[in-house]
Amino acid sequence: MLRPHGKQIKMITLQHRIIQKVWNFVKEHNLIHKNDSILLAISGGSDSVFLLHFFSVIKNHLNLNLVAAHLNHSLRGEDSDKDEKFVEKICNDLNIKLVTRKVDVREYAKANKLNIEEAGRILRYSFFNETKEQYRLNKIATGHTSDDNAESIVFNLIRGTGVSGLAGIAIRNEAIIRPILCLTKSEILDFLNENKIKYIIDKSNLSTDFSRNLIRLKVIPELKKINPALSETLLNTSNLFKSLRDFLNVSTEICNGIFNVKKNDQGTALEIKIELLKQLKSIFVKPVLANDSSCLYGLFMDYHPDEFEEDNKNIVRDIKHSEIFSQLRYPLMHHTQKLIRELFHVQLDYHHIENIFSLIDKKKGKSVELPMNLIAIRERGSIIVLIKENLDEVNLEVKIGNEYRENYFQFSMNYVDKNKINFSADRMIEFIDGDMIRGKLLLRKWKAGDKMIPLGLNSYKKVSDILTDSKIAHSIREKVLVLEDDNEIIWLVGVALSDKYKINVNTKIIVKLKVKYEFEF
Repeated sequence: MLRPHGKQIKMITLQHRIIQKVWNFVKEHNLIHKNDSILLAISGGSDSVFLLHFFSVIKNHLNLNLVAAHLNHSLRGEDSDKDEKFVEKICNDLNIKLVTRKVDVREYAKANKLNIEEAGRILRYSFFNETKEQYRLNKIATGHTSDDNAESIVFNLIRGTGVSGLAGIAIRNEAIIRPILCLTKSEILDFLNENKIKYIIDKSNLSTDFSRNLIRLKVIPELKKINPALSETLLNTSNLFKSLRDFLNVSTEICNGIFNVKKNDQGTALEIKIELLKQLKSIFVKPVLANDSSCLYGLFMDYHPDEFEEDNKNIVRDIKHSEIFSQLRYPLMHHTQKLIRELFHVQLDYHHIENIFSLIDKKKGKSVELPMNLIAIRERGSIIVLIKENLDEVNLEVKIGNEYRENYFQFSMNYVDKNKINFSADRMIEFIDGDMIRGKLLLRKWKAGDKMIPLGLNSYKKVSDILTDSKIAHSIREKVLVLEDDNEIIWLVGVALSDKYKINVNTKIIVKLKVKYEFEF
């Protein structure tokens, strides 16, 4: 619904107290420059309406090119459409170009197994970025306030997201700027009431069905009984954690050798080298680490100089020699979380990172499932984090003379002249005795319990053991195929040939087997 405040005033100046506060904040953090082209994210609520008015005041002063963007989430039926109409009117009144789009957030959330809040956020920022590129804008301004920052910190504290979460909402995040992060909700409402400016009240924001709403409506008011200036306090606290986060980012450069990013046609994987990890885990304090911990001590002293009496200062100095700094556990976890966020666009909680590191002491092949279809697998000497593939079943009846192409392999079988055999070290090509084939040939993925007689042996061996002995990574093992003849495995494809089907001096019919996987062993 609309919150009416009578006739809207025509002129707001840069000298207005609240406008000036935001203007000073913008200059302090170097958020906006002359001739910038900026997308304004507009919902029609009080915060975004204020954002519109602030930019309308400074537009000519800085010669800004402004484009507003409004996403209709289709969550509230006719009310959502009315919100869009309202935004159209206010942008028209302020002579700011508006781009709109209508989406079905519920359907998107259902299709992608997301909650409504996360689905809405993804669709919003996708729309904003597309609009930014379409109109060749260089920044996106959102209407986040210090109250939003406080809610975010409390929410992240409950979820256990670590330093990055406690750093709160970034003032700047690449192209995204948040010019009104210095204002509280009450300051914005006072401004809008004073100037008789209309805005929308979204009824869904009054429901405690959503976690953030529950924090906003129930938790924050209780905390403000203890500290009425909670939003301002947490804004300052989040700045401290931003500095601590930056410190951790620098500290973790020490540990960079532990991580290796692998990118190929099959996707991206993060390798964590266990041997190096164990070495760091047991290391004693080296001078460089002592220096890092001194920096941490200095960081706290910069922000809280009055909280440490001389005796306490000595205690804190002694901390830098303790085991907690020698193990670098927290920087490692922080760096792992950061890399996964950058590589896979997935924000893991710290208990997920703990689960990943728990694989250090597990057997090869053990794994942990992670959010958003990620999986961490214990390999020989490393832990691999990657997106888990949903592979189709492979169950092909194959015939000699044909070639088969599937989503991750090509396979062929052909007769060859005995005099034209060219043996090589290429494990993707093998030759078998065609006279030994007894039944239908089936190409399928190997499964638990499969056995075969590898070349050079006279007894059966489990396929799983052959794969282990061949040091085939667990992250690709499930893709490995077997070629079987009437339940007898001829070839563990690309890995081992059956002794039963080897060529001998009496062989008359020779069949060439060839495979090409999309991955490498």
